[in-house]
Amino acid sequence: DGTILAFAAIAAVIAIAGALLQTERLGPNLLLAGVYLAGLAVGAMFFTAVHVVTGATWSDSLRTIPATLPSTLPMATVLLLVVFLAHPETYSWTGEQQSGLRGVWLSRPFFIARSSLYLGLWMLSARLLTRPAASSRVAAGVLAVLALTGWLAASDWLMSLTPQWTSTIFSVYVFVGFVVSAVAAMLLTCIWVRVRNPTCRSVSEGQLRDLATMLLGFSCLWAYLWYCQYMLIWYTNQPHESTYYAVRTGGDWRVLFFATVVLKWAVPFVLLLSRAGKRRLAMLTLAAGSALLGHWLDLYVMIVPGVVPVRSMPGLLEFGIALCIIAACAWVLRNSALQIGRTSSASADNSATFKA
Repeated sequence: DGTILAFAAIAAVIAIAGALLQTERLGPNLLLAGVYLAGLAVGAMFFTAVHVVTGATWSDSLRTIPATLPSTLPMATVLLLVVFLAHPETYSWTGEQQSGLRGVWLSRPFFIARSSLYLGLWMLSARLLTRPAASSRVAAGVLAVLALTGWLAASDWLMSLTPQWTSTIFSVYVFVGFVVSAVAAMLLTCIWVRVRNPTCRSVSEGQLRDLATMLLGFSCLWAYLWYCQYMLIWYTNQPHESTYYAVRTGGDWRVLFFATVVLKWAVPFVLLLSRAGKRRLAMLTLAAGSALLGHWLDLYVMIVPGVVPVRSMPGLLEFGIALCIIAACAWVLRNSALQIGRTSSASADNSATFKA
């Protein structure tokens, strides 16, 4: 606890110093942090709901991790509401007069009300999934809620940063990115449990390989969606569509734009494609860490160019907020790891008592 709190304090000091030096970038960075933490929760709930619906049993001993990840939702809610209420300039359409249906949809009161509804439904879904008697019908309902609200939230929070740009595949692309980040966080937590307690029965080598395979699969799906969206817009070359990519592939942004693909897909693909890679904790750690960093960079490239297109490279503010995200995730995942460790110890004690 002390280590994480000290790390969080240092991260907060760095973030505050960066905010004082780069006030114009505070809004988009708070938005990035809020979406990152909310995405972890959504991806974790998707994992749990799918496993309940399909009746999967291999992940039973790991359910504590995705059940704990939605604890990031209150933090995400605070960050997002700060952006929506205190930094409306993050969205250019707040200072413009919109007409027709777009004007109704992109009105601040309706936007904030919708966002509050998304977050409230996600918190309710998390509570329903953590009930011991959560049925497949409940899980199927949660999947439907996540699909609809995830699609709308990605459109509202991210795509509307460039209100003239639209993409029918964008929300699916963002949702799959959320799942990639959640599976990577789960894998890192399981590795931490195994390192601290190599004999832990709650996290087996087979489960680590299954999580690694799932990370590889969703990472490849994310890369496929990334390619489809980019290739189709590049091929048709419509001005109202290509502007989004023209900004992100020009100047210094080009390096960060393609670095996202390297971190979020290429590194996990190379490390996890072979059986040997899925059996080595160092490889698994590097692949999961790369996916999480790539997800942060992916959101950074989505958000910042649409708000502050002048400077691309992350600075002190981005570094501090990224450290704050790490501290928040470490605090949440540490609790789930400790609970898994206690469950494993209790099972071992019960087994020893039975044998005696």
